[in-house]
Amino acid sequence: MPPLTKLILILLQIPYVGPITVLNFLATGIDPTTVLSNKGKTFPKQIPNQLWDEYAIKAQKQWNLAQELGITVINYQDTAYPQRLLILDNFPPIIYVKGNQNLLNRPKLTAIIGTREPQSITVKRGQRLTKYLVSRDHVIVAGLALGCDTIAHKTCLQNHGQTIAVLAHGLAQQIYPPENGELAQEIIKSGGLLVTTYPPMTKVAPYRLAERDRWQSGLSDKVIVLETNENSGTNITIEYALKQKREVIILKNQINN
Repeated sequence: MPPLTKLILILLQIPYVGPITVLNFLATGIDPTTVLSNKGKTFPKQIPNQLWDEYAIKAQKQWNLAQELGITVINYQDTAYPQRLLILDNFPPIIYVKGNQNLLNRPKLTAIIGTREPQSITVKRGQRLTKYLVSRDHVIVAGLALGCDTIAHKTCLQNHGQTIAVLAHGLAQQIYPPENGELAQEIIKSGGLLVTTYPPMTKVAPYRLAERDRWQSGLSDKVIVLETNENSGTNITIEYALKQKREVIILKNQINN
């Protein structure tokens, strides 16, 4: 395991230590090997040796499970890490992927999002738009949710395109929603990618779905909204996209007031 990856995994085991704290610590230019050899004595939060060893064991188990399941663990300094995320104010120090990781830094990444219960006209427009984007070599990014996300993923595959599904849980868990379990496998088989910021055994939760929306837009150059409404979770992604200075396109006459 690379020293930086190991250090990040250990630090994230510590209670009340999250990604921002980890990034701020690493930004000081500290050498990961030094921190590891000193068992975290240089970390601002003092950790007893016994506790550090316990966190290290947990981190190693996460790494081992990822290796067993064919999950690639990418830290933010790896060349494979999505460069679009690095320009954000906050970004995940580590991500977990399964499939074609080369898609993360392809020239054209476009997110397609929308309601889970689209109108029939939205379905048709979404299919036409996705087909067009695929023909122009866009990688389609979506969240594997029912409705508009599913339309985007499936249409992309039907037209021999490549797609990235951003998940709100670990890659060792059952795919959420379970209705899209087969679709997730088809994405991998077709040269696509599953990506998450969560360790393999992490279960889905409402707040993680919102976090997923942040990275869905962050990975992309632009976000296209097929359909939304006032109470739609799609609006969370739109807010993130605007803060991230991503181009947001909402299809005409698709907002229900």
